Amino acid sequence: MHHDRHYSKDTNNESMNILWDAHCCPSFQSESMSFLTQYKKANFDFVSINIGFGPIPHDQMLLHINRFRQYIDNNKQNYDIALSANDIFKAKRENKLAIAFDIEGVDFLGNDVELLDLYHSVGVRQIAIVYNKNNLAGGGCQDNDNGLTGYGKKVIKKMNQLGIVVDCSHAGHKTTMDIIKCTEKPVVFSHSNSFFIHNHKRNILDDQIKSCADVGGVIGINGISIFLGNDKDKIEQFANHIDYIVQKIGPQHVGLGLDYTVDPNEAYQFTKSYPDYFPQQTQYKEVTFIHPKEIMEIKQALINLSYSDDDITGILGGNFLRIAKDVW
Repeated sequence: MHHDRHYSKDTNNESMNILWDAHCCPSFQSESMSFLTQYKKANFDFVSINIGFGPIPHDQMLLHINRFRQYIDNNKQNYDIALSANDIFKAKRENKLAIAFDIEGVDFLGNDVELLDLYHSVGVRQIAIVYNKNNLAGGGCQDNDNGLTGYGKKVIKKMNQLGIVVDCSHAGHKTTMDIIKCTEKPVVFSHSNSFFIHNHKRNILDDQIKSCADVGGVIGINGISIFLGNDKDKIEQFANHIDYIVQKIGPQHVGLGLDYTVDPNEAYQFTKSYPDYFPQQTQYKEVTFIHPKEIMEIKQALINLSYSDDDITGILGGNFLRIAKDVW
C-alpha cells in the first residue's frame, strides 16, 4: 500500500537537522520546569512554549513569559531563547534547547494591534488568530465562524511585518481560508490533524491542508488522543495523519506540533472553567498524549512507511525551521 517516497528536497544541508516541536502546553500554575528536561533528554533542538490562550488575560501572559525567561536565564547551560533561526543553530552547537513562545487566540490584544510589538520583543514568534471561540479577529472551529474580520486583517498585517508566524490552528474553516488569502507570508497549522482520518471539529479539511501548502506553509501533527482518534495505537495513528497529509501536499509541508500537555489535570480544570471554549460534547476529559520521549517511535513509524531520510528530517523539524528562516 505504501510506496517509496522520494521528493526533491533542500534539507541535505546538515544545519537543517533540527528536531522541532511547534507547540507545547506548560503548566500555568506549577513552578516546575521539569518538562524542559524531558525535551532535552529526547534531544529536541527547539520547542515553542505556549504562554496563554483565549480567555487568559494579557498581564497573566506576561507573567508566564517572565517566569520562563528568568528560568532560562538561570539555566543558560541548558536553554536559550531563540529570536532567529541562527539562534537555534547556535543553541544546537552549544548543546542547548532553543525556546520561543506562542499564544493561542489574539483575545489578549483587546483591540490594540500595537501590543504585538511588546510580545515580539520578549520572544513570541507564533500566534494563533483564534482559539476555538469567535473573537474580534475571526471565527473559531468550535463556534459559528463568519470569517476573518477587518481587525483580523490588521493583526495579520502587523504579524507579517514583525516576523511573527500566523497560526491557523483552532480557527474555523472559513476564517483559516481568509487568513491564507490575507497573509503575505507562509502560515502554519501548528498542531492540527486531518479531519478525513478522524472526524473532530479541531481537525482540518483537505482544502485547508492544500491552501496551507499553496502559500508554503506547514501543518504540525498533534499528539492528543481525541484529535488522533482513539481506536488505534497513538504512534501508528500519528503516522497515519502525517502520511495522509503528505500524500495530499508532499512531505515538505508537514511537521510536529505535539501539543504535549504537561499537567493534564490542570488542562481538564480549564476545560471545565471555560465551557464555551471547550464544548462538553468534544470529550476533553479522557485524553492521553504523545510524550516528547516517544519521538524515536514516530521516526521509526515513518521509516516503516518507507519515508526517505531527507523527508523524515524535514518532518521532524526542517520544515518548521524553513518557516522560521522565512518569517522570523
